[in-house]
Amino acid sequence: MDETKENDVKVPRVLYVCGGNQGRSVLCHYITLLHHAPCHHVMSAGLYADQVDPWPDKQAVIILGKHAPCNSILSHTPTQLTPEVIESVNPDYILLATRSQECAVNAVSLPNSILIQSKLCKHGHHHA
Repeated sequence: MDETKENDVKVPRVLYVCGGNQGRSVLCHYITLLHHAPCHHVMSAGLYADQVDPWPDKQAVIILGKHAPCNSILSHTPTQLTPEVIESVNPDYILLATRSQECAVNAVSLPNSILIQSKLCKHGHHHA
């Protein structure tokens, strides 16, 4: 992804991560496109996407399938999170839901290369 700027403001690159890249991360990905495109470069991936059915969750399709650009969710294929995916996205933010996902993302990412944002603060304290 390139370093596109909108009105001289750097456009953040965001990577959403969930388990299979079929539900939560896909919903976040396409909702961001729906409400903030082109203000964000966005992608989604899953920690075990290579082990799931190759299509998005039915509820995600029902929720987003009627909204452009979200109608492309119908052709979404789960993406396995790998170091190469992280490197190609070069995200400013990786957004995820659980501490175990945070640990798994840290295990596949390059040290000090990205900011990981989750429900947990840097030192493991829950946000209020």
